[in-house]
Amino acid sequence: MTGFFCVLTKADWTLGDPTGPGQPLHHAYQQATTMTFLGMIAGRDRGQGGAAGNHHITFPN
Repeated sequence: MTGFFCVLTKADWTLGDPTGPGQPLHHAYQQATTMTFLGMIAGRDRGQGGAAGNHHITFPN
């Protein structure tokens, strides 16, 4: 969510500004939504990275 608001505020967005189709901030809104999606994917991959690297079996002696 931080990336979402960083992208919007960099485009001079303030709370309540319209971001719908045809509005000046619509492209920034689309970029912010993409940033949110990429953040979710990065978090998912980072979380799975630790689990994926733990595929060894230890046998008791």
